[in-house]
Amino acid sequence: MKTLFIAVIGWIVSYIPLPQKIENILLWPVASRVLGVDYTQEVRLKNGIRIQVGMEDALNRALLFKGPYIVYIWEPVTMRLLEMLSRHKKAILIAGSHIGYTVLMSAKETTGVVVACEPVTYLHDRSKKNFDLNKEKTRITLVKNALGDKGGSVEIYVANIRSSVIPYSGGHTDADKETVKMTTIDILAKETGHLHFDIIFLDIEGYELFALEGAKANLAHTPDLILEVCPQVLAKSGQTKEALYNFLQKRGYSIYIIADNYESEATSTAPAVGLIPLSSAESIQYAKFRYFNIYATVKDTKSLSTMATIQS
Repeated sequence: MKTLFIAVIGWIVSYIPLPQKIENILLWPVASRVLGVDYTQEVRLKNGIRIQVGMEDALNRALLFKGPYIVYIWEPVTMRLLEMLSRHKKAILIAGSHIGYTVLMSAKETTGVVVACEPVTYLHDRSKKNFDLNKEKTRITLVKNALGDKGGSVEIYVANIRSSVIPYSGGHTDADKETVKMTTIDILAKETGHLHFDIIFLDIEGYELFALEGAKANLAHTPDLILEVCPQVLAKSGQTKEALYNFLQKRGYSIYIIADNYESEATSTAPAVGLIPLSSAESIQYAKFRYFNIYATVKDTKSLSTMATIQS
């Protein structure tokens, strides 16, 4: 009964254009009632990745219902850019792993190693399980660390898809906290046997600038960077997106907003990658989103044009 429900609803939301309100009803209250909020299942995604998902958040539910039918489930343009950048790279860092989806999207494209960071225990354990499911086709090193500007320990607030060192989402209690180990990117590179990372992907809920402060030796090698920017969360930590941009630009990086759909619209075909220069007036439209992703690189526009459209 549950398997049939998932198959039917998954086909409907993948192939029939529904109003967002109707899709949300199917994937949230209806799915929770039929499956139960503790339901878990291993899913084989359309691109061959095997992944165990649950009902905890929007990404899990999108993978459960749409994953067998649609390749690019979450932030499709960002995932496509990461796929292309990952090819022929020796060492890639991705933090935080969550349940491992982004890590696996990168790892399937490279013969190198992807180092994945996930400090939250239940997400770390889910990531490990998912990496084990794909270990014959990927090379992944999973570490249970938060990233910052120094080593030690830190309290992290656990909130499903938005766990953070910064208590920004409200309503947290002591039960929502977990004390985790913190390290720097430079230390992590050495501990995992790498001179430096070729790509650094940070989705760590407003702590990106702190992590980059601990990556100065790595940044001297000018790796490509994909970073999530959450202006409201940055403000909670006493930072701003302008401070993040200035930090990168002083090190020779050009910054582009990734022209993605940040409302979780999935796509079956490989999306064209659009990059919007930070100076472009078009970049202003992304200020309406609660978060967006940036790509920071030292590549010139001619090199970028082979894989992306630079939108002015």
